[in-house]
Amino acid sequence: MKFNSFNQNKKSQRGVSLFDFVLWIAIAGAFIASIYAIYGPSRAQTRAQSLLNEIQISQLGIQGVYSSSTTGYTFTNIDDLITEQILPTSIKKVSNGVWNSTEGGSITIATDTSAKFVITYSSINFAACNLIVGKLNQDSWLIIDGSRAGTATAKFTACEESSTESGKAHLRLVSA
Repeated sequence: MKFNSFNQNKKSQRGVSLFDFVLWIAIAGAFIASIYAIYGPSRAQTRAQSLLNEIQISQLGIQGVYSSSTTGYTFTNIDDLITEQILPTSIKKVSNGVWNSTEGGSITIATDTSAKFVITYSSINFAACNLIVGKLNQDSWLIIDGSRAGTATAKFTACEESSTESGKAHLRLVSA
């Protein structure tokens, strides 16, 4: 009798079979995929809101500093705006003349030939770009597609997916 119970204990302590292991991995993978599917859109909304705040702070700062100027926007590059602490702290210098937004993509801010300023985001999340465009005030910005620079576009075509980077878009905004 003792011999049988000894064999049963040894059998129960053999461990997990390969089938059991694969089954648990599949269950865990399905769980992770469902969590990602549920929270994926909210990540795009969070990115979009951060970028929208960045755009609005930049716009108000630039317009506030140059509101009394009769010659329009006279800054020569983004370095001037950072030095004067006009832009939000979420815009970080990567290297000489290259700036990035914390929510992704490089950013340039420059003057336009028509005394306007231009904010260009490159390689931002495509879903976030569409959410930004939907929330922007059309009276404050003339939205221009980054791939068709210089031509005004409607809101629903402003974010065109990048041909070189999957899931990324370019957005160019010109002050109104």
